[in-house]
Amino acid sequence: MAGQQRFDARVRLVEVTLHASDRGGNHVTDLRAEELTLRAGGRQRDLRLFEPRAVALERFGEIRPLRADYEEIEIPADTPPRYYVILFHQLQYEFGFFQVAQAAAADFIRKHMLPGDRVSFVCFDKYVDLEIDFTGDKQAIIDAIENLRFKFRNVDMVDRFYPYLGGLARRAADLPHKMSVILVAAGMFGPRGQGDFSDYERAIAALQAADVRVFGVDARGLSFKEPGTKVAMLPPGAADLVKQGFNLGLYSEPTGGRFFRYHNNIESLFTRVDYEMSAYYVLGFYLDEDEEEREMDLDIECSRPGVRLRYKDKVKWTDPER
Repeated sequence: MAGQQRFDARVRLVEVTLHASDRGGNHVTDLRAEELTLRAGGRQRDLRLFEPRAVALERFGEIRPLRADYEEIEIPADTPPRYYVILFHQLQYEFGFFQVAQAAAADFIRKHMLPGDRVSFVCFDKYVDLEIDFTGDKQAIIDAIENLRFKFRNVDMVDRFYPYLGGLARRAADLPHKMSVILVAAGMFGPRGQGDFSDYERAIAALQAADVRVFGVDARGLSFKEPGTKVAMLPPGAADLVKQGFNLGLYSEPTGGRFFRYHNNIESLFTRVDYEMSAYYVLGFYLDEDEEEREMDLDIECSRPGVRLRYKDKVKWTDPER
């Protein structure tokens, strides 16, 4: 038909989610494609997709390193939906940690969930429990969070956690919009042997291929006081584990998300995660016809001074029909 372009069904578009901010942490929402240089697999690529996306940014005021001022406003009905999963570790080092984080998560949904958002809530330790699947029912999500009961179970959960992340990535590929993961934990788990490390690498590769960003909320900065107890801070040995790299940056940094650590106001961290999820760019480039489907290192530069970029560190095109 005249005027229509015909495309090969095998055209392979690789998508990348990019966050751009200034030195103060504010979103930069007016970048132009010509200001960016993208290299993948050691080669400069032509940008074939450049799409700024923003969701009700006018809700936010002043941005500080670990928080954002927030104002509740009327949200237009046509606001684009966001899909995100709250992955909630039991935080069973102390019961008070669990209570504070649980209350903050419920309050986050109560104040920050937008009309079009779809949210899933998952609790995990040794097991992975789906408390509620993706839904736009705000009260149902709040009920699922507030009705969660603290369980004393084995914390050695990586054998099930990494396969769950891989399955989540496969599901993300079928969603109509980008998925984000809010990982709330005490921050002290990670691969502890070659078998675990292989599972971890596969999970991260799956999240990168599906363009899923992980935002880590580290609750180790929490302190609490209950009647008859002392103020609880980091558990014994926590500092040694941190030095080994057992923190949520293991999941945030390679996926282009962000890791918020050791803060004593977890509610403000949730607000900052909301801000981070509310504006980004989607970039895309095509693989050559004869180019091998492989994992490639990713590098993006911006010619505008003072702009800081955040993105996943590897890309790989995957056949959606495979």
